[in-house]
Amino acid sequence: MRLLAKCIYRCLRCIARSLFAIWPPSRLHRALITTVRDEFRSCESSSLTAHPEWIKNRKRLRAAVLHKDPRAFLTWDVVNETMFIPPYAPFVRHELRALRNRDWDSWRRAIAERAAGLPFPSVFYPFSSSNAIHHAYHLHCFESETKTCIRDYRTIVEFGGGYGSLQRIVHNLGFTGNYVGYDLPELQALQRYYLGSIGVHRAVTEQREPPRLFIATWSLSESPVELRERIADEVSDFDAFLIAYQKHFGGIDNDAYFAAWRRRFPSIRWRLIKIEHLPHDYYLFGVRE
Repeated sequence: MRLLAKCIYRCLRCIARSLFAIWPPSRLHRALITTVRDEFRSCESSSLTAHPEWIKNRKRLRAAVLHKDPRAFLTWDVVNETMFIPPYAPFVRHELRALRNRDWDSWRRAIAERAAGLPFPSVFYPFSSSNAIHHAYHLHCFESETKTCIRDYRTIVEFGGGYGSLQRIVHNLGFTGNYVGYDLPELQALQRYYLGSIGVHRAVTEQREPPRLFIATWSLSESPVELRERIADEVSDFDAFLIAYQKHFGGIDNDAYFAAWRRRFPSIRWRLIKIEHLPHDYYLFGVRE
């Protein structure tokens, strides 16, 4: 059944791209497309420590941006394989139920999907995408466990923000502070394109006014250890943490690594939570005592 759903989804993506190509881009999108392609060309000689799999994904993403229509980037294979959850993903039903059970009016507005990127609607809630629901669920769990509110932070630093989906949802929840994203150069360019197309502006300053929240959903646990150590030094004085990770990646025991991470921040009250509907995955939430 899952294989059939995957095949249907791939066919629908192809059809949607073909239909979408009929409409010429607006003046705004022409400018954004020119900018993102120029930025991707400038990334060709750049380097950043990354897992070998992500080095391949950078090349695939660059080829797609330069030769396909970025207005439909959420239908591309490389994006669906790495940063966009398919509309039929069964675990999304559980996450949507959790959002409905707590301040649904706020979450409903926050996850309302936009046409930018051509996202496919979730089969469980057609007014949003599975991706948006999944990202909102991270925030919901963090707020529930830490008894804090996302919009009350003045600085949010996200490591590995994908195409900017989580930042959009945080913005929709009323966050008005400084949101800083760190990622591979190509993904930062894609974030600027996506957020620019929906009118959400990225931070132009590195100012980090407290209280400060660090977010890394699976990105930190997929990074080389030397890069993780650099990030840990950068956020050593932060006030809160929203981290998600898998038990093992690339031969690294992430359970052991994040146990050491917790000891590195003794002034933070940590909460380790097994994500029951995602086997071998965990949330690690922390707030300053």
